[in-house]
This record gives sequence, C-alpha cells and structure tokens, in this order.
Amino acid sequence: MAFVAANAKQAEDWNGASGREFIDQRDRHEQMLGGLRARLLAAAQIQVGEHILDIGCGCGDTTIPAARATPLVTVLDGHPHTLAFLATINRVPHAALGVVQFGQSGSIEDLYRYNGLDTDSIIRAALDLVDQ
Repeated sequence: MAFVAANAKQAEDWNGASGREFIDQRDRHEQMLGGLRARLLAAAQIQVGEHILDIGCGCGDTTIPAARATPLVTVLDGHPHTLAFLATINRVPHAALGVVQFGQSGSIEDLYRYNGLDTDSIIRAALDLVDQ
C-alpha cells in the first residue's frame, strides 16, 4: 500500500490544530458531559466480569472509570500502546488494537481490516478476553 495525501492530511490535522483544539476543549467537554457520564455509569451498574465497548472514547473520561470493573479492548487509529495504561492501572485483562505501520492507502474499510481495527477484529478481541 502506498502513502497518499488523504492520510497525510488526517495525520497533519490530528497532530496539529485539530488535535490541539480537541485537547484545549477537554475541560469544556467535561463540564458538559460530567453529570451525564456519572448518571450513565451509575445506570449501567457495570460489574466485574461484564464487558463494555466505548466508541469514540475521546480522552478516556468514560472509559477509565468503566474499565475499573471489566476486561478492556482499546481501539485507536494510532499506536495500540497509547491506551494500554488503562488496563494496567485497573489490573484487568486487556487487548490493544491499533496501527503499528503508517502510510498505507485504501478505503477506510480496507485500512481498518488491514490494521485489525474492523468490527470483526474488535469482536474477536473482546471474545478472546471473555474466554480467558
């Protein structure tokens, strides 16, 4: 697979202004979602041995407290070890999915499958943790 400008633009955005904006707005997002998040986690009543999937985890403000009770699959369109600390902190089984080689091109579906970030790979990782 070859490197294409579309990939460079996405990487440039997240490594530049878009990424800084996301981090700069974290406190504002926390103020908006903090109360909702607490109610969500209380209503979910996550128990040890149960499994969760947090899509669009942002800075991990929902994932971190939820992960304290359950095995964890982290999925990131960056290096898989970026979120590995979450499982270490909470001493839970963990599968880290992510991109270890950059510069490929193709459709999002093809790239996710190539990097093991597609739905089947995520479900397989979760089921592997359940079977442990």
